[in-house]
Amino acid sequence: MAWLYRHPRSRFWKIGWRVGKKVFNRSTKVADRKEAEKKLATYNLMATAKRANRLTEDFYNSLTGRELERITLRDAAGKFLDKCKGTTQPGTFIRYEMVLRTFLEFVHADDAAPLIGDVDTETVQRYLNDIRERTSATTANFHRSVLKALFFHALAAKKIRSNPVKDVQMFKSSKEEIEITRRPFTENEIRAVYNVAPNAFWRFAVVLGLYTGLRLGNVATLRWRDVDLKKQIISVIDIKSPDKLSIPIVSPFLLNLFSELRRRARKATPESFIFPDYAEKYSRKAKTGESSASKLSIEFRGILVDAKLLEPYGQKDGEKRKHRAKGDRSVRRSVSPLSFHSLRHNFITMLKERGASQMVARELAGHNSDQVNELYTHAPEDAVRNSLKRLPEVFK
Repeated sequence: MAWLYRHPRSRFWKIGWRVGKKVFNRSTKVADRKEAEKKLATYNLMATAKRANRLTEDFYNSLTGRELERITLRDAAGKFLDKCKGTTQPGTFIRYEMVLRTFLEFVHADDAAPLIGDVDTETVQRYLNDIRERTSATTANFHRSVLKALFFHALAAKKIRSNPVKDVQMFKSSKEEIEITRRPFTENEIRAVYNVAPNAFWRFAVVLGLYTGLRLGNVATLRWRDVDLKKQIISVIDIKSPDKLSIPIVSPFLLNLFSELRRRARKATPESFIFPDYAEKYSRKAKTGESSASKLSIEFRGILVDAKLLEPYGQKDGEKRKHRAKGDRSVRRSVSPLSFHSLRHNFITMLKERGASQMVARELAGHNSDQVNELYTHAPEDAVRNSLKRLPEVFK
């Protein structure tokens, strides 16, 4: 509990309290002992209510006489998303929307309740525990980070007194999750995937993923404006970060592939997608918020099965997919050691094995965070192109 004391050089009483080994204090701004004791009693009531998770906005206002702006959780989430529209990538923004929609449903939020200040740590912990039971630690921690950002935004706007997420610990991956890690393809496996690819898009995607490290979303939504065949360079914005990637086209096989695609699409404008059908598939997937088990990822998994690199889905896996396709998140998605993302591992691994610097690898694959992006010194284009020239020619 807190206590009263007065410094010899001050006429005002102070309230002191301890958190762990650290001592804090606050002036009551009153010189009369009885008035100071009233403020101390109010403080102790709030501290007791907070420990019991009952320090609601109404209770706080009735004790202190101070009014925080009454704003519902739904309204606060809407204001937070409005702010994020101009600062996050479209794919990331969709994931933010999905997390907040799920959280609002969990707490039964509507236009009247709950107030954002009434959401406590216990509620957040129960929600995240529920997510963790059905998903990986990585996914649950992403939900935590989005909620933490939401409440931090409200705290900065002085809508709440504290962030209820700050005391919620991050989840650790299970032994099973750690053991099932993505790995790169071998060269023979890459050729096997290319040979069984069912159409021009997937053959193109395999080659492009291998020699650029681009994510599947970037591959599917690539436009002709992004490709300069004269300068032999691809320029795109990474779908998961603000990074602008400029990747030289060094592989003769990839360059020939682009040239052939351009020859067949003579009427295409710079704004045209190279593969419109797959750009449409990806856009439909993104609008639903399905960023993990997308139709494109499942389609690529089928190619890996045809190449005899993965086993077909079993009956249980099939049931999981059906439930997840209907929006049921109560079942955990199966994780495979090979996926389209493995080509990104191949790209980075091949660069490092052939002596490319960390600077070049980051330049080509995208930076890991906004902080890195701000402090990062860009690699010279000659160094980037020379590093790519050392990559092996997997296709003939």
